[in-house]
Amino acid sequence: MRTTVLLCALAALVATATAASGTAAGRPTLFVDDDGVQCPNADFTTIQAAVTAAAPDTMIRVCPGVYNESVVVDKPLRLHGQIGAVEATDCFDSALPTADPNTQAIVLAPAGATASAPAVLFDLKADNIDLQGFVLLGRTGSTSRGVMTSSAHSGYRIHHNLIMATTVAAYFRSSGVDPSSFAHNCLRDNGWGLVNQFLPLSNARIHHNSTFRTVNFTYEQTPNCPQFLETGVFPPCSKSSAGMDRVLFDHNTSIGDNQVYRFASSTSTTASENTVISAGIAMRLFGSNNDLHIIDNDLEVRQVGLARGSGAGGTGPEPSNFRVLIRGNAITSAPGNNPLMPTAGIGMGVGGLKNSWILDNVISGLENGEGIALLADNTENLVRGNKITNNDKDGIRVAAGATGNTFEANEMLGNGNGTTTVDARDDAREFNLWRGNVCLTDFPAGTICGIG
Repeated sequence: MRTTVLLCALAALVATATAASGTAAGRPTLFVDDDGVQCPNADFTTIQAAVTAAAPDTMIRVCPGVYNESVVVDKPLRLHGQIGAVEATDCFDSALPTADPNTQAIVLAPAGATASAPAVLFDLKADNIDLQGFVLLGRTGSTSRGVMTSSAHSGYRIHHNLIMATTVAAYFRSSGVDPSSFAHNCLRDNGWGLVNQFLPLSNARIHHNSTFRTVNFTYEQTPNCPQFLETGVFPPCSKSSAGMDRVLFDHNTSIGDNQVYRFASSTSTTASENTVISAGIAMRLFGSNNDLHIIDNDLEVRQVGLARGSGAGGTGPEPSNFRVLIRGNAITSAPGNNPLMPTAGIGMGVGGLKNSWILDNVISGLENGEGIALLADNTENLVRGNKITNNDKDGIRVAAGATGNTFEANEMLGNGNGTTTVDARDDAREFNLWRGNVCLTDFPAGTICGIG
């Protein structure tokens, strides 16, 4: 019995000593401090030196300070800054936050980077990299990217970071072998937010992020077209080559961004329960989205809630979108609309939607705007159960050439002026089915309201 007690005591002593020396999962935890003030016994003064020295799966803890470097991570590691100090920042404060080197681990873009040779603060080139708790800062007059991941790898976990004043906050790609996540980050005052930039993003979740005052697109998704990066021309690359597969965007909050979501060439992707406040355009559907679900989002916009432009997309016409589900979204007008700018809750340009569903959405109060607009070649869609009220122009407008669509059980009241604009208008009336809709004014008169 005495021998057993002694062995147990020795084991506890060894475990305590191991924990005190910073051992985790059999590998030492490495510490980084730029000036040795916060962590006097740190192993390194730069993050890159710690990454280079670390064995795979090592934990690297970065103490508060300013790290003026571009870090390349080519092995699975956990890089942890100061989560609490990042979370203390109000992402939506109108004043640009001042980074604090006494409490935050700040990585600052090196000076002099250009568009052809941009600074990448964290370039992640391996599977299963965890990056959290950093403040990533761009630099005026320098082209910078906060984080870049590789489409050859997966298992990324990027969370609780503040990425501010960069050219592009994050180039987020993955192979999809293991799930990746980008979550609980604050992205503010960046040129672009999160983009895949013509390389695949697969099997990923992007959730609970806050974004503020993004100049261009907040979440910009493109086809898988690596040749375009070299040539600037799509052929022989196709816009129908899926750049995004099995990606979920959920519970993200956007305030004051220009255009928030850009969906293009996606498969089996969902945007659910996101909040957009005071955006120009909340969501844009470019071509070749298949099985895209847009569900239960709150969208306050100055121009369009869900938009699909007509005609050429820079290098040729955009392909149509198929089997898109648009359900349960609330779309309203943001203060400060330009009264001369036409708006819409759901505005589908030529060929935008085919074999798709627009169900149970609430669209109201759009200044100078239409509730739902389907232009030519939007075909074989079901528009059902939507509540469209008090919009300045038509509640639902269907253009000539939009055929084979079914409109049923929609409520359209208080839209338009009752003469040139009405609750429901169909310029291809004989080619579409209307039944069980509630409205007061229609065109052609007497052919839609209360029919069927």
